[in-house]
Amino acid sequence: MTTLTLFILSITCLLLGHFFKTVRWSIMLRPLVKARKSTYYLSLSLGYFINFLFPFKLGEILRAFVFSRLTKLQFSYVFASVIIDRILDFFCVTAAMIGYAAYILYVAHRPMDYSVILTHIGIIAAFFMLLRLVTKRQLLWASSIFNNTLKRQILTFFWCFQILVKLLKKEEAIRQMIFFTICMWASYIAAVFMFSSYLKSIDVGASFHDIFSQQYYSSNLLKSDFLKILGTHSDYKAALLFQYFLYAVFPLLCLALYQWIGNRYQDSQVVRFVNKSNRFFHVLEAEQKVLLFKSDDDTLHFLESVFCEKSIEGQIVMYENNQDITILKDLSGSSSATTCLVQKDDTLLIRKYTLKSDAEKLKVQYDWLMTYRNTLPVAEILGCTQKTDYFSYDMRYFPNSFPFFEYIHAYDVQKSWNSLRSLFDQLEEKLYLPTKKEASASAITHYVEAKLFSNLRLIKEVFQKQHGLWDHATLKINDIEVPNIQTTLPFFLKGIDYHRVFTAETTVVHGDFTVENIVALSETEWFMIDPYPENIFNSKFLDYSKMAQSLNMGYEFLRKVEAVVGDDNTIRYPQTRSSQYKELNQHFEAYILNKYSKKGLQEVRLHEIIHYARLLPYQIQRGRKQAPIFYCTLAILMARYKEDYFSL
Repeated sequence: MTTLTLFILSITCLLLGHFFKTVRWSIMLRPLVKARKSTYYLSLSLGYFINFLFPFKLGEILRAFVFSRLTKLQFSYVFASVIIDRILDFFCVTAAMIGYAAYILYVAHRPMDYSVILTHIGIIAAFFMLLRLVTKRQLLWASSIFNNTLKRQILTFFWCFQILVKLLKKEEAIRQMIFFTICMWASYIAAVFMFSSYLKSIDVGASFHDIFSQQYYSSNLLKSDFLKILGTHSDYKAALLFQYFLYAVFPLLCLALYQWIGNRYQDSQVVRFVNKSNRFFHVLEAEQKVLLFKSDDDTLHFLESVFCEKSIEGQIVMYENNQDITILKDLSGSSSATTCLVQKDDTLLIRKYTLKSDAEKLKVQYDWLMTYRNTLPVAEILGCTQKTDYFSYDMRYFPNSFPFFEYIHAYDVQKSWNSLRSLFDQLEEKLYLPTKKEASASAITHYVEAKLFSNLRLIKEVFQKQHGLWDHATLKINDIEVPNIQTTLPFFLKGIDYHRVFTAETTVVHGDFTVENIVALSETEWFMIDPYPENIFNSKFLDYSKMAQSLNMGYEFLRKVEAVVGDDNTIRYPQTRSSQYKELNQHFEAYILNKYSKKGLQEVRLHEIIHYARLLPYQIQRGRKQAPIFYCTLAILMARYKEDYFSL
């Protein structure tokens, strides 16, 4: 080959290697961002040019920064992909070094300095050791020494790193990564071979190993490629520097030129042809989100929860299936599902989603809403998504709607009660009566054992160990002495004939008919959300008792306060139940007494106790600070029930 041909081939192979590298990089970022290939080219070319001039591989930071600015993707995510890209290259270079050393040792039979190879192998060993030893909780702890902004950035970086690694473990991604890595390094090695052959043809004494080590070895980060050339081959320094500059920089100029042409002549035949020929890149460029939360505080809360989990599989499923939305506000209540106001394209809607075992429960909720959408005032469902360990559904968002909790405190009590009574009357007429049937005694027994007794055993175990509240005969709650749960427990275990108290009748129910699950559209229009229709024993008194859970003890208020637990049996917390709640509860109890007599009210109150017994383990599991408050609430309800109905 002629000298010029070798030089042109070396540049062509290097340019081809850069092409394969950008393709591989786009595979890593594919789940995170959609960007023109010219964006990848420009980011890579600028980063490599800085690497050529400056030490410490500072160009990698610039590469991430430029890509982040052009795609409006947070820097942390892009930088994580760059780190993974460099780690893969480090492994490949180490493998090439080992192969070259084997050639020198067993074929060429020449002496060689193995220190660089051993350093690389040591770094790889240390890397894998850190992966095994450092846990997510330790990363969370380490990040906590910084302010919330830096903490969020640090956790974001490691979260993205984990997500990328998990996504790259998929079979298709692995095949593509291997293929393009092989193509990339074959091109780079061919480029080095051609360039070293070219230098020999012009009598510049730089071998293949010299060029490869200068360009790809990580043994001396203190020097840039430019400084490395200045420090070697003194006899040919000027010639080598000029040739190497053309060889290294010209492909980068080609990549940058493509970006300029692509922006200036987007409709040209050449650019359209190149765009169509490359099916591996996303050609759409728009503002892109990774974590779906608009608020930094919500993002940090999500990251903290992720780094407390042992597995991130659920977060990956959640992430992949919510890429079509931007979360504007977290509206989640006390359930395990996440409910958010989101923007999809130009439309605002409510999305509710959950993972793993809770996905089946959310599917039941969706089915109930779809079944009764033409019968009852329920949320308008727009669609759903069901995948393995994931379920979500979208609801229509009404801009003028507001929670019924706000409705209660915005209008007079009589108007609020008329609304509630109207909803109860509709449930009675359109749901309870048409679906009524006799309940078996075993269903009641199973319900009491599963929902009351088993939860009381769990509550005893936790509050004996963690809070110390269980062991006292009485509790002093806000200066009022109340029998403790352990004192009234024998009465609930053996002193109540549950088959006599509970009406042996089942119906289809809403199952979670609290104040927070009603939404007001206007003064005279409302709809229900978030049913929980599977409760073992589906009595209509479940729905009434759920409303009692809200109005009687002020559930929605209890969720917003924290308790101060004393050294003995003393506990204090703000009692913030509003006067509107108190008056509504009076209307509600009068309604129950008038419709179902004293026995009906007794049944409602017993179901209410069971609801709080079910709720408390969930609060404990979630580590919420309100757990002692709900413990005291349960103790008060159990003591009142024993006092009111012991003689019955």
